[in-house]
Amino acid sequence: MKYLINENKLTETIESYILKNYPEVAKVYFTKQGVYLASDEFENEEDRSISRTTINIVLDNMDGKYKPHQLREMSTPIRRNVDSMFGLGVEEYGSKWGVHFRQLGIIDL
Repeated sequence: MKYLINENKLTETIESYILKNYPEVAKVYFTKQGVYLASDEFENEEDRSISRTTINIVLDNMDGKYKPHQLREMSTPIRRNVDSMFGLGVEEYGSKWGVHFRQLGIIDL
């Protein structure tokens, strides 16, 4: 059985899934951006321009216990699981979804 849900409900569900299953995630938020695709496979110029929703996932590193390579290693399974769970196709060319990771932490000035 398939369910039809709107984009608002989908983003809420994705956010809830990530926060529930990954305790190292401090926050999830979404941004939209216009993307111009460079491929020649489009007949119309209008078809080349898409709106991409980016899932911004903030990893909690306030206590500095993770090194940069550990944060990268943490991000891979999160990206893959979210992509496969919701069928977003973030690795596909022209996908309307993307994933970015950020770090919540204290830096020395």
